[in-house]
Amino acid sequence: MHDLKEIFRFLGQLPRMMGMLNMTAENLDTIQEIRQIIREWKGYKDSEECGGILKPPCTVGDTIFRVNPGAIEPIIPMMVREVRINRDEKGLKFRFLCQHETYGGETYYLAEDIGKNVYTTWKEANDALNTANHKEEREL
Repeated sequence: MHDLKEIFRFLGQLPRMMGMLNMTAENLDTIQEIRQIIREWKGYKDSEECGGILKPPCTVGDTIFRVNPGAIEPIIPMMVREVRINRDEKGLKFRFLCQHETYGGETYYLAEDIGKNVYTTWKEANDALNTANHKEEREL
C-alpha cells in the first residue's frame, strides 16, 4: 500500500510531466480531469495537515501491547485484526479488534485506551509496566 505522501508527491509531479509531453486538443478533457483530481488530492492533503482527517493510532496488521501488571505475562502482544469507526453522541471513535498472538483471545479497544493500558510499542508498554510496579512498591 502506498504512503499518502508518495501519492501526493506523484500527483504534484503530474502537471510538469504533462507539460513535457506534446499535448494535443483531444487530450484537453483528460488533462482537465487530471487537474481536478490533483486539486481534490491537495484538498485532502491540506485537511490531513490541519488535523481535519482522523488517523487511527494503529492499523490492521499492527501489533499493540496490553499491560497487565502482576500477570505471568505482564506485557501481552496483540495483533490488530479490525479497525472500526463508530459514531456516538460525542463524535467519531476508533475501535480496534485485537487478537492475542499466541492464545488467540480477542478483545476490543478504543483509541482512548492507547496510552492507558494498551500501547503501540513494546518500549512504551514496558515503561508503563515499570511505572506501575514502582507505584505498587511505594504503596506497600
